[in-house]
Formats: sequence, structure tokens, C-alpha cells
Amino acid sequence: MTKLTGQADSKLEPDSVSELQARYSTEQFYLATCDVGLGLFANRDISPGERILRIEGPLIDFAETKRRGPRECMAIQIGYDTYIDTQAPGVFVNHSCDPNSGIRANHDLVALREIRKGQEIRFDYSTTMEEQSFTMQCLCGAPECRKIVSDFSTLPRQVQDRYILQGIVMRFILNRPTAVPNPRALRDFPIAVPELPRPAWQPTAQNGYAVA
Repeated sequence: MTKLTGQADSKLEPDSVSELQARYSTEQFYLATCDVGLGLFANRDISPGERILRIEGPLIDFAETKRRGPRECMAIQIGYDTYIDTQAPGVFVNHSCDPNSGIRANHDLVALREIRKGQEIRFDYSTTMEEQSFTMQCLCGAPECRKIVSDFSTLPRQVQDRYILQGIVMRFILNRPTAVPNPRALRDFPIAVPELPRPAWQPTAQNGYAVA
């Protein structure tokens, strides 16, 4: 998980900020300083549903994320023991408890609403987290800020439902029986969600998840 909040300086080595800005700015977004270090900002108006970037990097396991110490936070979880070792520019996308973007199909960062030119692009890290390990203090400043970023299962149920219906929750999390949105959510958040294939992994009592 990117988890940049409060740890931005670790991403400035060995390149200077100006070098990073020149390397990773595009017609769609640019890299700039923000209240938590560095972040990605819209270089033009971005429409709802528009893909902003693809999250890319080599795959690593949970043990490898722990071996990285403070840099554990740079990986994005896409399976119970599978993480993307996120590379730039995706590694510079910060967290928000009121996100304007989200990750679909494990890799595609898309706009959830119109993002105006100059606005920072952020997603909710909890939509990718279910490891019962990492947490971090949140400094996003949103009115509904949860103060602590943790696993998806710790979110209020109405927030879980909204994210599920927006199609921005990692597939391995959706495989949990308790991840199915309640019927009221279908009324409150009538958002079309692409049909996603179910992962091969199945919940069992041995891996700590309730069996339906």
C-alpha cells in the first residue's frame, strides 16, 4: 500500500523533487508538493470513470513487505499474500477518507467524480487492505476523516457498501462472505458495478475468515 501520509520524504531518494516532477508529470497529471509531502494533481479536468494511471510493479509477498521496514508501506495488497511493489508514478498517490479516485481490476486508478484541474488525486487505502497487520495515522483532513487507516473490514458498513458498489474494492476482499452489500445499499448507492471474476482463494476457518 502506498501509505504516503507522514512518510513522503522516503520517496525523494535519490532523485530531487524537480527531477521527479519532470520525469512523472503527464498531460493528465503532475507531481507536486502537498500537505503530506508529494502527491499527484490533475493537469486537466478528469471525467468520472476516466482511467488516470495503471498501478504497476513487481509482485512480492507479505513477508517481503515486512522485511522492508519503513518502506513496507509502499506496496499495494492485491491478494492475501500478494502485493504490488508499487512503482512511480502510482506510488505518489496519497490517501483520503473522501477519495476522488479508486482502484478497479487491481491495477486501474479511475476517477470517481469529476476531478478539476489542480486538485490532488487521492484514493482510500483501506479499499486495498485486509492483512490484519498494518495501520497508520491519517492526516487527510477530510471532514469524515477516520484518523486511522486500517483494513477494509474495519470500515463502517455503509462506507464498505458504497465502495463495493463503486467497484473499487480489491477482488480478494470481495471474496469474503461478509463483503456482500446489504439490500439497503442498493437503494442508497445505485452505482453500476462491473462483474468481477471470483478469485480461486476460498475462505476457511483455518485462514481466519468465517465460512458462509
